[in-house]
Amino acid sequence: MDDGYFTYGANGDAMYGRIDNEVPALLGRFVVAADGDAAVVLSATLFSVGMELHVEMRRRLAPAADDSRDFLQSPLFVGLQLSDGTRVIAGRTPRGVHGHRLTERGGHSDGRSAARTFWFWPSLPAGDVVVIVQAPELGLPEARLVMSGTDLAAARGRIVELWPWTPRASEDTPRPEPVAPAGGWFAEVEPSA
Repeated sequence: MDDGYFTYGANGDAMYGRIDNEVPALLGRFVVAADGDAAVVLSATLFSVGMELHVEMRRRLAPAADDSRDFLQSPLFVGLQLSDGTRVIAGRTPRGVHGHRLTERGGHSDGRSAARTFWFWPSLPAGDVVVIVQAPELGLPEARLVMSGTDLAAARGRIVELWPWTPRASEDTPRPEPVAPAGGWFAEVEPSA
């Protein structure tokens, strides 16, 4: 299937997350907002088919012991404004079948920090991209970070393709059981025929 940006397999692997045949280009790590008691830190990596954003919310002091809510569940708004004016918000369904998507891919937290990973698909158009974040629970105002079109173009040249991309096997395809390596603990426990 071809959507004008990237030709992908029937299962659309690249739409849902990073692909495994590339070494992406690191765009950088940025302090997007901070006030001495809280901060939002962003790192971004660029793939040929999309961009991965890692957003960390940090606070200097852990909340009171009676605040049992997981920091990871705190509201975090993340959006992108593309050079053509397109606006994409994490978790919102785009208009049209082939619209840009920004999806949350997971995260982790403790009492003082929470990190979430987002995947933008398909690849970014040429030009500047503005990343907008807001973490209301931290009391920080909406913040913007401009990634210049020049830096993005240079990053595209640093992406390394390891091998040609191929679609993942269908979940319905039975996977053969691996044979234990000879001479080790696994071969002793489960000798192969």
